[in-house]
Amino acid sequence: MITARSFTLIVLSIFSFFLLSAMFNPANARVRIVATIFPLYEMAMEVGGTKAKVHLLLPPGAEPHSFEPKPSDLREVETAQLILMVGAGLDNWLEDLLEAVKERSPKKVVLRLSDGAPLIKAEHDHHHSAVDPHVWLDFKWDIEFVGKLIEALASLDPDNVTYYKQNGYRYIEKLHALDSAFKKGLEKCKTRTFVVGGHGAFAYLARAYRLRQLSLYGLSPDARPTPKKMVNMAKTMRRLDIGTIFFEGTVSSKLAEVLSKETGAKISTLYTGASLTRQQIENSVSFISLMYTNLESLRLGLGCK
Repeated sequence: MITARSFTLIVLSIFSFFLLSAMFNPANARVRIVATIFPLYEMAMEVGGTKAKVHLLLPPGAEPHSFEPKPSDLREVETAQLILMVGAGLDNWLEDLLEAVKERSPKKVVLRLSDGAPLIKAEHDHHHSAVDPHVWLDFKWDIEFVGKLIEALASLDPDNVTYYKQNGYRYIEKLHALDSAFKKGLEKCKTRTFVVGGHGAFAYLARAYRLRQLSLYGLSPDARPTPKKMVNMAKTMRRLDIGTIFFEGTVSSKLAEVLSKETGAKISTLYTGASLTRQQIENSVSFISLMYTNLESLRLGLGCK
């Protein structure tokens, strides 16, 4: 005879069995993804949705050129199935992590944003390769990369191909709309030259929309311009009647302020989106929304109709 207590224990045992089965069922498992910078993280979140667990390596406000990973980052890389990185010299620190875990965790899909991209050559220095790594600011290439991301997720999780395609195409539509907004918004402007009071991170944006970027120094955020460079930039700004100086949102504005005092130009912010501040994260700022902010800043600074 089964007592009420025995019946309850049997029910709980059956429930626990099905619960554990569900927890360890591969159909319920999520693809583990690691991304180095925020735009890649956003792409993975948008395409992977609830079927993916995405970890962003770069913490709020960090500089991707010089980031130093923590032991916890090594564990995330070791357990990841899909790695999203920029390449082109930007996140070489992740290459080191991949080398460290390859014997213990060899089966990974690695997508590098710069692979096959129409890269812009840059001056070679001891910090960087001879190409500009800020390729995520080419929105058309982002569209190509999202296509590769869809394919990678489909190969890792073939049961959810339709899900990844639907999510990916929705995000691609957002990127197409962003590209169209930049084309239309920057079509007719008083000037097509913009000055960056810092390192030249916006060459891809400039190339895509027929603009010209003038920066105080090259690709390293840690570099500093010579006094002669500062004087020459001020002369160029006066000659071209440039009334706005831009500086990168995660870099100090001090150099832009010096130029502003010298030329009387206004100061405005542009964002690469590589790393968000804590406040931006708390305010649910996205890479897409940040780029629309850039568009408005450029329209004002360039005197666009």
